[in-house]
Amino acid sequence: MAWARDARSFEVLKNLLGQDFDPQRHLSGVDVAFALETHPPRRPLPGPIATWLADELGHRAAPVIGFNVSGLIWHDPVAMRVRYGFKADYRECVLDFLRRVLRESDARILLIPHVLTPPGHYESDPGANDAVMAALRSDSDERVRGAADRRVASVPPVYDPMEMKWIISRADWFCGTRMHATIAGLSSGVPTAAIAYSVKTAGVFETCDQEAHVADPRSSETADIRDQLWASWCDRAAIRAALAVPAGRNRQRAQRQISTILAPAVLATPTAHAGEVPA
Repeated sequence: MAWARDARSFEVLKNLLGQDFDPQRHLSGVDVAFALETHPPRRPLPGPIATWLADELGHRAAPVIGFNVSGLIWHDPVAMRVRYGFKADYRECVLDFLRRVLRESDARILLIPHVLTPPGHYESDPGANDAVMAALRSDSDERVRGAADRRVASVPPVYDPMEMKWIISRADWFCGTRMHATIAGLSSGVPTAAIAYSVKTAGVFETCDQEAHVADPRSSETADIRDQLWASWCDRAAIRAALAVPAGRNRQRAQRQISTILAPAVLATPTAHAGEVPA
């Protein structure tokens, strides 16, 4: 079998296969990350983060924004501009939006890494988070500097995927550049936006009817990206309501898909003797 995780990818699959396309084996599904379970962190969250996430949605002193920065893009923006054909400045997209949040709202910002390579590695999300925090805390605007000290925190890179998904699921709104970080938000029913550098992100968001919340630096300018994210953030209540049904549908599709993939292996397993458990 071969599965595509969205309609756009399925068309690519069919084109690649040509006359070898077999509708019984080549199928359109969803990303299996929609089926990933959540688990509360086993290690305690740092004090400020635990406090911010403790209260239930709608009963918080201030809303929480989860934000994922891609170390791949952040650490070498000039090379990435050439590689992906960006019109927008990725660093400024991130910082402009977060500055606006700090100036014009009371929201707390939780920087959530996805690729957990250590600082110094070219893909390190924790390293990118450190750089974002440093930039906000040394901003030329005194309001931003003061708010950043109190309202910006970074999740340590010590949690597994289910724990990170749990953290994302507790956000009032989430924005990610890493596609699977955004799937953690979408599949949890969290209003989610993306700063995308690949067509794969739009395809995944379309499976949840959320393609309007994909901001693309390849076709939009920096200010447009900032404004698109701000509009998504401001519309988070309506997005949450609209996302509930497609998010649930995709979780069910992912489970059925996994069952279909596993079925041949189950059928091929030799029958166990009485009292034995198949490997």
